[in-house]
Amino acid sequence: MISVTEAWQRLLVHAQSGPVQILALADALGAVLAADIISPFDSPDFDMSAMDGYAVRMHPMQENTFLVTGEIQAGDTGSYVLNPGEAVRIFTGGMVPATADAVVMQEWTTETNGSLMVKGEIVQGANIRRRGSQLGKGDIALSAGTEITAAGIGLLASLGQFSIPVFSRPSVSIITTGNELLQPGDTLVNGQIYDSNTPFLQAALQETGIRNISCFRATDQRTELDSALDIALELSDFLLITGGISVGKYDLVYDALNSRNIDIIFYKISQKPGKPILAGKLGEKWVFALPGNPASAGVCFYEYVYPVLRKYMGFSKPFLKRETAILSHMVKNKSGRAAFLRAAFSQGKVQIPAQQDSHILQSFAMANCLVYLPQDTELLQAGDKVEIHWLP
Repeated sequence: MISVTEAWQRLLVHAQSGPVQILALADALGAVLAADIISPFDSPDFDMSAMDGYAVRMHPMQENTFLVTGEIQAGDTGSYVLNPGEAVRIFTGGMVPATADAVVMQEWTTETNGSLMVKGEIVQGANIRRRGSQLGKGDIALSAGTEITAAGIGLLASLGQFSIPVFSRPSVSIITTGNELLQPGDTLVNGQIYDSNTPFLQAALQETGIRNISCFRATDQRTELDSALDIALELSDFLLITGGISVGKYDLVYDALNSRNIDIIFYKISQKPGKPILAGKLGEKWVFALPGNPASAGVCFYEYVYPVLRKYMGFSKPFLKRETAILSHMVKNKSGRAAFLRAAFSQGKVQIPAQQDSHILQSFAMANCLVYLPQDTELLQAGDKVEIHWLP
């Protein structure tokens, strides 16, 4: 059994970015760029009016009176040359004539029979978005390693990009084991429970940006488990198994994985909840066997599976975001192991609910973070600082 910090370190040694694929821009939200995107032209590509008004060329003799010679709408491709004392009506996004000194907003003007009067001082260069003011041709628009946001998609679209190189999102299979499990919607029978691990993990994967998810069930029969393992290992880049990884008579997962020569990275961590967890690889495929208790499975997913998935997807900071917070009340850790406690951070302090048993999901559903207590932490008082890991 290893420590939490050693488990993290071992994962970092083995975790790598996945393959690169070319993805349509419309499908790239949440993906991570695998290469720099270079601006193919100046952005904007011409001097552009920042508002509706008049582009003017100043003339000291006429002061603030100008002759209006035409009109420019956004999208017009013609060119105007303004002589001193001339102006052209222009609209937001229109191409400003090269000889214009400024654009005057329409609220500061009066036009009568082609004669324009400007109220107030005209400032050289006012209200003109200069060519290349956002990006010059050859500049890096977005760097490799950048997560694509909605604004990023908009920026890349403005540069004419329709497909981009990104790190692939992995395919994932979930195998849920146990005779006692029923599907939500089935009639509940005494001694059985509904499977919450599959929908929990499915949602957590979707939350991480993964859509290619396959789900399987296996009773506590080795033949069923072996069949599910064969299919899932063939099908997916990552395999998540819940239940059957402890040491009971019907805990069959360890032996089933061992018989397939899984390269075990670690098995069992000195923590609560979630001690019986296995991480390993079969070639380039990742295998995680998680505890069957729902809260334990959730903790292990976020602390160990989530960062490996994120690393595969190209994120440079794959772990849950970590911060220091102030504890609102006393907390004891009598387990002799590290602890991950479901908690809620609000108004500068973190509150840890009493319900921390490994089967309880309600406190998880209400949590926005996990409080991490190292193994040597036995007692904390209100006002003490603790490390929190933000849930996605």
